[in-house]
Amino acid sequence: LEYYRAGLVEYVSYNELYNSYQAKVSGSYMYEVEIDIEDDGSLDFACDCEASFTYPGACKHVVATLLELQERGTVFERKRQILSKKSSLLTEFKTVQNWKQPSLKKKQKLLVEFELKVMAAGGYFKHMVNYIQLGMKVGENRVYVVKDLYAILRAVNQKRPYAFTNKFSYEPDE
Repeated sequence: LEYYRAGLVEYVSYNELYNSYQAKVSGSYMYEVEIDIEDDGSLDFACDCEASFTYPGACKHVVATLLELQERGTVFERKRQILSKKSSLLTEFKTVQNWKQPSLKKKQKLLVEFELKVMAAGGYFKHMVNYIQLGMKVGENRVYVVKDLYAILRAVNQKRPYAFTNKFSYEPDE
């Protein structure tokens, strides 16, 4: 408790992709702590102090970080937000998956490109992914950037038109 009470948890950040928190806790050295919130609500934690490698259970740096997160009221609220976002995107993809192309008078081939960007975290957590970004491009003769993936998925799902540019659009009735 003394590390928490002394305000030695100096830096806390949240990794939305992994639903985890990273913190720096001042002690004999500056220690890096990571706390992961699993899908079932259980916690997994790590610290780079010697005690965490020597003894089972949470070290004083992990405990101080947990108390700091509890005081901020962020631990479980973040989990609910992330699960809600994941669920929303998955729902959009599932409904589009079942979508059938209306019969076209003249079939047109579309070019589709997906780009996946993976950014690694730095420092002690360099083995972790900081974030992943999915990009999509689509077109007939040349590809156009899909600026809002949610919007095109909703448009397809709701059978509404979607304009990529002035020259290219998705028209569900054609």
